[in-house]
Amino acid sequence: AIAYPSQPILDTAMNQLSPSPYTQNEDETLEELLNLSRNQQLSRHQAEHLEELRQGRLERLYETGSLCVSDLVPIIVDNGTSTLPSAILAISRLGGFVEILPVPEWVWLPNHLDAQNSTALEERLRYRGYVPNLMEFSDVKALSTSQYHVDITAMDAYLTNNVGAGDGSPVEIVLASCGRAKNRDIE
Repeated sequence: AIAYPSQPILDTAMNQLSPSPYTQNEDETLEELLNLSRNQQLSRHQAEHLEELRQGRLERLYETGSLCVSDLVPIIVDNGTSTLPSAILAISRLGGFVEILPVPEWVWLPNHLDAQNSTALEERLRYRGYVPNLMEFSDVKALSTSQYHVDITAMDAYLTNNVGAGDGSPVEIVLASCGRAKNRDIE
């Protein structure tokens, strides 16, 4: 399975992207077209130009490397009750982003396919070459560490309470990340 960057991460990264020195007034034109599209229907030419600007920014964003995965932390949570354990994948990206991805049971417990979606899913999984994008199957939570770090180079997870106590109490997870501090001069 794969996990493309979630939409909130893409949106935030696009907003933090520095203007290109090679295209003059790109940001102003993009903002102008976005504002215009909120109030009225764009002409075909304006819509094409808006899509070209978005595509160009997206390509530049991928070229910067800020969406590259810097660390993956799998977290298996078993609260000791009769329910199945849960799996969470914490994904850190170089641009200072973290995504919390609940991993569907069918990925790591193949005998527990969701009965409602199992037929279509089984059919797609049997198709040779199909690789599911986990972002489509889960409610992803995303956050940015840009308030503290310029990037994230490593991450770890710590469970803070008694896992497997059997009382069904929630499990607390602390994510710790490290990277270059913001507002610090490079020596």
